[in-house]
Amino acid sequence: LIARALTLVPPDSPEAGRLLSRYGNVLGVEDGDYQGAQEAFSRALAIAQRVQDAGLELRTLAEAARVDRFQAHPQESLSKSLRAMDLARQVDDLHSEVVARNEASFALMVLVNPVGARQQAAEMLALAERLRNHFWLDAALYVLTDLSYLQGDWQAAREFSDRGLTVSATDSRVLGRRALLEYQ
Repeated sequence: LIARALTLVPPDSPEAGRLLSRYGNVLGVEDGDYQGAQEAFSRALAIAQRVQDAGLELRTLAEAARVDRFQAHPQESLSKSLRAMDLARQVDDLHSEVVARNEASFALMVLVNPVGARQQAAEMLALAERLRNHFWLDAALYVLTDLSYLQGDWQAAREFSDRGLTVSATDSRVLGRRALLEYQ
């Protein structure tokens, strides 16, 4: 549907930029087409910069960071996440900022920077609380549980897990991590 919608808007328009940003995510995460995703993101970023739309640039960088994580490019994911967080200071888009912080926390975890990952996850949790969004609350608590678990801090892992279960007792991320925690 997005590919079809792209044929209905002017190619270098802000509308095309928004569609390309979303399309890059679909290509990279759902279709596994990393190169196609990068092309869509590049086009979206070029439009965002040409029309000076910091919000579109923020959303595109956050989505691109997600694709980089899914495609096992943690350094690229971190770089895009950090750029997105810089833009978040100018744009009131808490959702895109929480996505960028989520991606940064995973990238930092993979790049063996648990302190940085915990800082990003804590910021993500604060944003998710402001958004009152259960998905992102669970995501933040999942990351904090995971970090605590990986560092052997069983008490903190259990506390974050308990909070996650309170938010959503059926979230598979929280349940899966809790099962692993109990097993250990």
